[in-house]
Amino acid sequence: MVSPALILTINYCLTLLKVEAVIGGFGMDNASEFSWNTLAELGYDLSKRSSLWLGYRALGVDYKTGTEMYDLKFDLTISGPVLGEGFRF
Repeated sequence: MVSPALILTINYCLTLLKVEAVIGGFGMDNASEFSWNTLAELGYDLSKRSSLWLGYRALGVDYKTGTEMYDLKFDLTISGPVLGEGFRF
């Protein structure tokens, strides 16, 4: 399955900004008809090796599969806040 992705990360002093967008599916090889995922995060370096992240994520999927007797379809969009801690090795 082929899923093109566009990812942009900007680091500035102790403040980190991350923006990510992913588009995939396209109905290829039993994959979803279309799927997308976006993420925007703001982070803060606690030290050289760790950082805290707060952001918002949204993702959507349009999926269809089945036969005449059995058919499964769903079109779903979910979104919400994200909180995380990153570690560098």
